[in-house]
Amino acid sequence: MNVLIVDDVDQIRKFIKTVLQNIEEVKEIYEASTPMECINIVSSHSPDTVFLDIDLDGKTSGLDVARTILAFSPAIQIVFITAHSQYAHSAFDLDVTDYLVKPFDDERLLRALLKVKKRAKQKAPLKIPVKIGANISFLDYKNILFFEKVGKKVLIHTYNEILETYDTLNNLSKLLPDTFIRAHQSYIINIEKVRGLIPNNAVSYTVQFDQSEKTALLVRSKYRELCDLLYRT
Repeated sequence: MNVLIVDDVDQIRKFIKTVLQNIEEVKEIYEASTPMECINIVSSHSPDTVFLDIDLDGKTSGLDVARTILAFSPAIQIVFITAHSQYAHSAFDLDVTDYLVKPFDDERLLRALLKVKKRAKQKAPLKIPVKIGANISFLDYKNILFFEKVGKKVLIHTYNEILETYDTLNNLSKLLPDTFIRAHQSYIINIEKVRGLIPNNAVSYTVQFDQSEKTALLVRSKYRELCDLLYRT
């Protein structure tokens, strides 16, 4: 889980960051103090969750920032943070995950994070849209073993076929649930299908899949992340 904290008060950002740093599922934490910084980070880093202050700079409402975020990244979860409870109705009209009224303690923050994790599971897609040739195909992600970048193409490996798309691994990763990880610069793998690993050298492993002879690559720096995810799955 990658999280963006948006608040113009340094102490609030520091408090939230300190709590989140102790959460195993939180991998990356970004910070912003202005609406423009927020939009730029969302655009460049695609966080899963945004903790967003409604009263940012006295000029731009966090509600408007949330509308902008959701317009081009509707899967992002937003948790509003504010000193004013009167915005709650407008906030939940945007289908946000939670609404924290300052001051709040770490226990309340953790409850909000539990809501985020629960909702993420509920929002897992049944199928993902992928452009195959001139058509858009809706693929059941549960049938996908891995994605492989070959030149300008990405090969989508299932048990029975290999599909080709000119989409990028970065774009595809944004469509996938957290049962997929970027295992290598050229591979995204479905961890639910992983059968085992064969060490290649000091840099990588060969990934084996259930009921298939197909293989992918995993860089050794991703080994711990894979083990942690498999343990929780």
